[in-house]
Amino acid sequence: MRALRTLNGGTAPLSSEALGALESGFRGRLIGEAHQEYDEARRVWNGFIDKRPGMIAKCSCLADVVVAVNFARDHTSYCRSAEADIT
Repeated sequence: MRALRTLNGGTAPLSSEALGALESGFRGRLIGEAHQEYDEARRVWNGFIDKRPGMIAKCSCLADVVVAVNFARDHTSYCRSAEADIT
């Protein structure tokens, strides 16, 4: 079990099975808050926006986008949208 940041700033558990399913179907890179590249990956071009998503999905192909969007849809307490919080 792993805790991810929720939309309201709290944390919620994410099962090992759900995370494993995401990782197994994803060819790109998944970057969590503890990852060394997290702060760089979460930055957007607009410096006034400072979001701290629980996880960032760096998609490498269209199939990755589908996996990320499906994960976001199925885990709405963690993800606002694939574009906003899973990039």
